[in-house]
Amino acid sequence: MHPFSNLGPADPQIRIDLPERSGGTRHISISTEDIRHYFDFIRSDVGITDQAPLSSALNSLADAVNPLFIGVSKKSRQLSLSLGARLLETQLEGNKDKIDSITQALNTSYHHHGYAVSRKEAEKIGLKIVKPEPAIASIMWDIWMDYCAEMKCNLAFDVYDELMNNPQSKELISNPPVARMPTNASSEAPSRNSADSRSQNAADVPEAPIEVVTLAGTIESSRLAHAFAFKHYITYFRNADMYMDANVIKIPNGWARLETYRSHP
Repeated sequence: MHPFSNLGPADPQIRIDLPERSGGTRHISISTEDIRHYFDFIRSDVGITDQAPLSSALNSLADAVNPLFIGVSKKSRQLSLSLGARLLETQLEGNKDKIDSITQALNTSYHHHGYAVSRKEAEKIGLKIVKPEPAIASIMWDIWMDYCAEMKCNLAFDVYDELMNNPQSKELISNPPVARMPTNASSEAPSRNSADSRSQNAADVPEAPIEVVTLAGTIESSRLAHAFAFKHYITYFRNADMYMDANVIKIPNGWARLETYRSHP
């Protein structure tokens, strides 16, 4: 591990699609540990131990989250522990207690999926860590900086930045279509709020979406390379109050093999 590198917790993340009254779908992500900590909070923090209130808490959880997802959460946690143990057996064969300790630590000891497990912490939980010589560490850092630039790790994704930094889309949005107002709309100058309300019922001028691809991850070796990317389909228009607006549909491409790719120095 490079001195600045880190590992991440292994607690699985479950995506849940929740229906809304409007007919749409709202997406949320939960950790398999969230459900366990929910009951820990009720028992330890609130102090509820009687069976009836605990049953009521379970019913409330089932109302908020489809009970099937609770089962999926449990199964995903067991799968993560099992896969972790199998991987560690290649390095710690026969040391079951240590393997169990490491897999439990990576699945339950860190209270946020984005927690950065440093090299020192990785050693502390029992992982075998190789510390590279300075020359190798320098090469590792150069590779990371190359990935960082390609994946724009230091820039938050902003739809308007993407549109304005793309020469083709910048030219297209210089004269975007205006949302057509219903025939019964008032001719008076609209306020921001009233325009927003009425433009929801306006028939927007159809326009082909602009496609933006962002690289989210990559795996490379001397023989193969795979990349994971998202496609963002951006439709744009100008509201009745002349404010620019855009809608984005984000679709994961999944892992795809790259037939040709550049080699790192």
